[in-house]
Amino acid sequence: VSLLGTAAMVFWHDVDSSDDDYKDWHSNEHMTERVSVPGFLRGRRARAVMGHPQYFIMYEVDAIGVLTSKAYLDRLNDPSPWTRKVLARYRDSNRTLCRLEQSWGLGTGTLLTTCQMVPAEDRADQLRDWVENIFLENCVSKGSIVGAHFLTA
Repeated sequence: VSLLGTAAMVFWHDVDSSDDDYKDWHSNEHMTERVSVPGFLRGRRARAVMGHPQYFIMYEVDAIGVLTSKAYLDRLNDPSPWTRKVLARYRDSNRTLCRLEQSWGLGTGTLLTTCQMVPAEDRADQLRDWVENIFLENCVSKGSIVGAHFLTA
């Protein structure tokens, strides 16, 4: 499925101890709280099959400004007791605010892959061209891939 909106917050992290408590909190409190913020459109969580980071979270938003809005920052800066408890167990976190450059999709897959790339300073345009015109086109031509997205920080 194509991503909603024009921006997203992506987040990779590990969690110490109880996976069940984390999933319960994320599904029943955190995700609900986040998508109730004006401009948040959809959230998703994926767990690594193996390796680290264990989790990938993505919140799709109307526009990049939603991620610095008063409504969002008020929620972010006033965590619940359960949120404080769970966040104390986060490890190796990487939270990035992104603009959606391209999105293609006809369905929601059962697996996903993320890739973080940092171009050499003088080759940013070449990397962007490769991602948009070769890599994504190659992905979407594969019958088993139902979506491909390109976001930039």
